[in-house]
Amino acid sequence: MKLQSIFAPVLLAFTAGVLPAGAAVFTWEWTGVNLEVPDAPFFGDPTTVSDTRTISTGLVQGLTQIQDISVWVRIEGSDGAGGAGTLWNGDLNVRLSHESGVSVVLMNRVGRTGSAPFGASGNGIDVHFDGSALQDVHLAAGTVSLSGTFQPDGRSANPSTVTDLSPRDATFADALDTFLAVNGTPDGQWTLSVTDLESGGLARVASWGMTVSAVPEHDSTLLVAAGALAGVVLLRERRRRR
Repeated sequence: MKLQSIFAPVLLAFTAGVLPAGAAVFTWEWTGVNLEVPDAPFFGDPTTVSDTRTISTGLVQGLTQIQDISVWVRIEGSDGAGGAGTLWNGDLNVRLSHESGVSVVLMNRVGRTGSAPFGASGNGIDVHFDGSALQDVHLAAGTVSLSGTFQPDGRSANPSTVTDLSPRDATFADALDTFLAVNGTPDGQWTLSVTDLESGGLARVASWGMTVSAVPEHDSTLLVAAGALAGVVLLRERRRRR
């Protein structure tokens, strides 16, 4: 029997075992967050609150890579005592961060332009952030609640001076693709931070969540190991036949 007929399926099984195919998709939704965002003082520093969640996918660290991510956030007006109230959407800066240090601006004072320095006056946010959406959320101004699917803002400019003309983070066309740089699996701590920049109007984070797809990351060292194994087997076979 020829060596190739034995070795080929062995090598195929070896590489198939370490290089699985297909993406795994995970979705998390955290409801009932009810996190009050204190109103920024008329004179003083902005106020920020954060909600941190730890996720675990069971994927193998180093053999997977984030392929895509989308996020949704629901923020309501508050009366400061657990009831409904009125907020000013344009007051808020919303950011998503991973424990690795990677961070993305989802909203940076939506609707704020040179002629609208206080941003959109809408009351309430129920938005799905997805890079494949057609409209930039910063341009989604209005006097009613903001809902639908939008591109994340992606403007890291100072919230005190940001406008629609501020450059968007240009590392990736989709700001959320920044998270593709997270090493290994999506596991770990993810934090949603909401900052109020102007006095007047109270906000409450009602819920948020995200969907992440991860795919196997081809590890070249494993292919090298497979090649080395093939070399050893072939060398031994040649020596045996001498």
